[in-house]
Amino acid sequence: MARFNKLKVKKLYLTGQDKTKGQLSKEVLVTASADDLNSLVGAATSGTTGLALAGAYVDAIKISGSFTGDGIDFTGITYVPTGSNGPSLIRCGTYASPLTHAVEAQSGLMRWYMTTSANGTSYDRGLFVCLKTTGTKSIFPVAALAEVKAQTGAGPLSAMAGQFITMLQDSTSKMPASGVTNGQFGIWAKVGATSGATTTVGLRTAPIWLDIQMNGANATTNEATTWGIFMSSGSRGQAFVGFNGGGISGGFNYLFEWDSTCYNKDPISSSTVDCTGNDSDGSIKILLNSTVYYIPYFGAGKLN
Repeated sequence: MARFNKLKVKKLYLTGQDKTKGQLSKEVLVTASADDLNSLVGAATSGTTGLALAGAYVDAIKISGSFTGDGIDFTGITYVPTGSNGPSLIRCGTYASPLTHAVEAQSGLMRWYMTTSANGTSYDRGLFVCLKTTGTKSIFPVAALAEVKAQTGAGPLSAMAGQFITMLQDSTSKMPASGVTNGQFGIWAKVGATSGATTTVGLRTAPIWLDIQMNGANATTNEATTWGIFMSSGSRGQAFVGFNGGGISGGFNYLFEWDSTCYNKDPISSSTVDCTGNDSDGSIKILLNSTVYYIPYFGAGKLN
């Protein structure tokens, strides 16, 4: 049961009674003006729930109007995590007991929509999460898990842990020419370090980590349509991969690298290519098990 201090009550309803004096021990409906809410303080006097809402609501909590602060503010709370089923600022089910439904219609646990007509060089973020660490605990600001469970039929047509789409949605939509770090992208993935920061020798660093774990004989039957990257395009682009040096020290030492675990496996072949009498115009360096090799390339004038 919550205790409210300094609240000027406009109306008080208690089922089955016209007037109530003294301490209330039953659920009550309190309505207050916006000014009254400035002095509303709720504190749990017993139990674990400060405010419990149960019933068939259209909107259980609805905020409208305008305000200059935050709609919900958790600043200053004491947060003590105890695991995936432990306390969360906002919770919707658990891994063992998720929310369920059987409705054939689009759904979403959270849906946010906003439009801006502002001009300038700043930007809006629909969702911004910042995690910081001063210890050895790993951090993942955003994580998603899409699981396909036991099926009696063919299963879903798609299962994606994330979907990121940038669209010029209208026939009159426009975007100007931009610099290296501006433009139209589905995802911007970046790793970096401030000058003076230290990384240990052998630390793997990459903007994107791709991993395939299709285990079991039934899952590996689709090897012919399993890729590290799958690209589909309804329009023609300049190149499948575009490189930008980003300055004097930018670029890559090698185009590809195969380490000691796979340097002698497909797509590496022991077949040789005879280039006798026709020197290449240049070569592309690749790294195989710490050894540099060169793939020759030729200008169009040397093609047969």
